[in-house]
Amino acid sequence: MNQSLQLSEETNPKPGAMVWLLVFWLGCFASGFSQSGCGILLRGQILDQATETPLAFASIKMEPLGIGQVSDQAGVFEFRSLCPGNYHLSVSHVSCEGERMYLPLRSDTTLLIYLQHHEELLSEVVIEDQAGISTTQSSQTLSRQTIYRLANLSLGSMVEGLTGVSTLKTGTGISKPVIQGMYGNRISVLNNGIPQAGQQWGNDHAPEIDPLSADHISVVKGVGAISYPGSSLGGIVLVEPGEISSDPHLHGTAVYLFETNGLGHTTNFSLERGGQVFAWRAAGTWKRSGDRFAPDYFLTNTGVREANLSLEGQTDLSDNWSSTIYYSLFTSSIGILRGSHIGNLTDLQFAIQRDLEPYFTSDTFSFQMKAPFQHVAHHLLKWSNKLALSPATLLTFQYAGQWNARREFDVRRSNFADRPALSIRHLNHQGEGVLRHQLTSSAVLKTGLQASLTDNTNLPETGILPLIPDYLEYSAGLFAVFQMDWERVLGEVGLRYDWVRQEAATISRDLPRRIVRYNNQFHNPSASVGFKVDASEQTTVSWNTGFVTRNPAINERYSFGLHQGVSGIEEGDTTLSSEYSFKTSLGLNWKVNGQFFVEAEIYGQWVEDYIYLIPEDELRLTIRGAFPVFRYTSSDVSFLGIDVLTVWEPLSVWKLTAQGSWVRAQNESAGSPLIYIPPLNGTFTLTRSFGAWKGFENSEIYVGAMAAARQNRFDESLDFLPPPDGYVLLRAGASTGRRIGETMLSFFVRGDNLLNARYRNYLNRQRYFADEMGRTVIMGIGWEF
Repeated sequence: MNQSLQLSEETNPKPGAMVWLLVFWLGCFASGFSQSGCGILLRGQILDQATETPLAFASIKMEPLGIGQVSDQAGVFEFRSLCPGNYHLSVSHVSCEGERMYLPLRSDTTLLIYLQHHEELLSEVVIEDQAGISTTQSSQTLSRQTIYRLANLSLGSMVEGLTGVSTLKTGTGISKPVIQGMYGNRISVLNNGIPQAGQQWGNDHAPEIDPLSADHISVVKGVGAISYPGSSLGGIVLVEPGEISSDPHLHGTAVYLFETNGLGHTTNFSLERGGQVFAWRAAGTWKRSGDRFAPDYFLTNTGVREANLSLEGQTDLSDNWSSTIYYSLFTSSIGILRGSHIGNLTDLQFAIQRDLEPYFTSDTFSFQMKAPFQHVAHHLLKWSNKLALSPATLLTFQYAGQWNARREFDVRRSNFADRPALSIRHLNHQGEGVLRHQLTSSAVLKTGLQASLTDNTNLPETGILPLIPDYLEYSAGLFAVFQMDWERVLGEVGLRYDWVRQEAATISRDLPRRIVRYNNQFHNPSASVGFKVDASEQTTVSWNTGFVTRNPAINERYSFGLHQGVSGIEEGDTTLSSEYSFKTSLGLNWKVNGQFFVEAEIYGQWVEDYIYLIPEDELRLTIRGAFPVFRYTSSDVSFLGIDVLTVWEPLSVWKLTAQGSWVRAQNESAGSPLIYIPPLNGTFTLTRSFGAWKGFENSEIYVGAMAAARQNRFDESLDFLPPPDGYVLLRAGASTGRRIGETMLSFFVRGDNLLNARYRNYLNRQRYFADEMGRTVIMGIGWEF
């Protein structure tokens, strides 16, 4: 693709979430190839991407010459007397993921190569392209290698391993991220830069995104991501496919995983080819699993089927204009635990209170999926453009359309068994224009305009009253972000204003039934300010504060009926008003002698009219069975929490990682704890890496534990059961790779809940009925060429 345009976007580039190559041509092109003979010098340095410290004894190979070197103590290597040509450079290091890159060599060249030696410390890279310099926001990133090893998991479960991130679950197949205690409509998920516009208004509606289509997945904490559309009151999850390589050769990957719990199969492929005129990428994923099992019984009807596809093409329309088109399809069918749907009030109350296997539990494993289950299809089409108006000014504009179809099947009698209980079509159109201007070498101003239209329609095939009404939603937003980078201080100020109009056609809750229309307008101002100070070479301190306004979502005001995915009846409140949130955070990054690292963040947040779903003291009998009742309400609440990540590496081959999160949430209006807040939790991992041995490389083994305490801060009157006991889960894994010619084979195995512990997760809505999954072993193989 157009290299001059890419360079104009990054005045002070830093390494991205994956390994990026910064190439500086030192030859003089004006004099032609003065070194057109075989006398070219290639010199480079290998650095740790997270700490920017040199990596000694890295292995570097030049393909197809078959020659190699090892970097010195400063991470430096040299190849002399090279001929002009197109090469592939392979780089590997103990305890690092190996990388292979395309290198068109024409003159003396110097390289800086970043490897992921401390992936758990990757941060401050996710908003780089959005803001232009860096960011003051706290963030963490999952690399592509980690995504592949977690390929059997959903997006929400993948990011659960990041500090300060938990998941709100509905059974074994549905999860949504919880960031520093915030979840639901307060978390904005961006798929390739586009806010996900599926039907994620329910706790059982996980983001309809294939995480395996991403090159990296990042979580931005806090309220300072002003330039992103959607709510950032709780945080942002970025699913980014990454740039297509400039390599004109065909390259690809293939991954297969087998999971013992549920006999699950996951297959993923990716193909891409770069070029000066046109570059393309194609990727696909297929998943299938059957009934999961708890330590003592099968979790009947909890299988998953998933098939996904993504296509991307890039071209340069001129020297200053590049254009990209992207399409993705996500389809999924997810079974809902049969034992969570009960036919009468007595049995429902007994099912919630009993500590045995749930009702309708089969004694045999099955791939069969029966009601209750849900099926979702999501299409995304994006057309984006980058136009360099001048060396200092870049204009980006894009359009995205999303089409989402959701059908939920309940346990229904007679001829209604094959008819969905909920069937909704969701259309969304989004447009964006952003102007980024480099004011000086250290100052950037970024302004933008964003607009969207959503059309949500219930299809008449259900034969029952809809849970969510038909509605239209219009929104428009303006933002401005200014960044200034002094020698040791980075400052950032952001302002945003959003206008939202909702037109809902609801059905009355009393008899006789009639159409009740609501037209609402909301004005949502937001602002943020932050600083990051390099106090020393070892210490960085950051501070961020912000104000965010969020209007009530459609489901929070107008839900009314059975929500089979969460096995409950939900009722909205038409009088709910907007949330007003103020949050401040203080972060510390401390590095000691390249062996001990600490990342810590303490935060406080106040939310006026915080909207949340609470259980009512009622079990309601309907013609479709007996269900607990949940109601949306609002209160003034406060959050106080801390996230800590520590890494100790006494030797380059040994690494001990520990991370933990604690959040205290208080309902200030009622003077009681807030419901559905993650308890104190932490993870501990000891990793041993190995050098190259008999052709194998990138080898490591690890053992670790995940611990969660009992949530002792709860209001007994707001739940059907008290929080479950705390638990500790043992896990372990191993991985290695072997290069065969110009291809790489990788092998990995991991085990979760190895002791087959019996436990229940406080943030899983189906904890009322069943235990969590038991022992699970995942084995995988990957091929890269």
